Amino acid sequence: MSEAKDFTRPVIPHSGILRGRTPLLNFAHDHAAQPRKASPNMYYVVYILENQNNKSWYIGFTANLKQRLQEHKYKKSPYTSKKENWRLMYAELYLDKFDALVREKFLKSGSGRRFIKKQLANYLINNK
Repeated sequence: MSEAKDFTRPVIPHSGILRGRTPLLNFAHDHAAQPRKASPNMYYVVYILENQNNKSWYIGFTANLKQRLQEHKYKKSPYTSKKENWRLMYAELYLDKFDALVREKFLKSGSGRRFIKKQLANYLINNK
């Protein structure tokens, strides 16, 4: 008899290095070791900006979305500073930093971009 699958727990893609194990520490983009769990009032955000001129996307991760959007607006981010007129089109909140970083990496992949195109099909059609 086969085991019953647990459909109540979301499937989160992860790198093959971890093989399902959760590390106690995670390395952020600046490679400074930090604890994985957010404080009770903290969350991590994976977000997508869309350029309104050429419809290109920027996929990012932050612990402070408001501040990060200001950085994009005032051209303090190398990639988005080259273009103007960015708009937040999608965001996901996570309590666990590692989960957010893994999700960001997934969304930047070909499969992740296909997922976003399916997830936001109505938005993308109505905002051409």
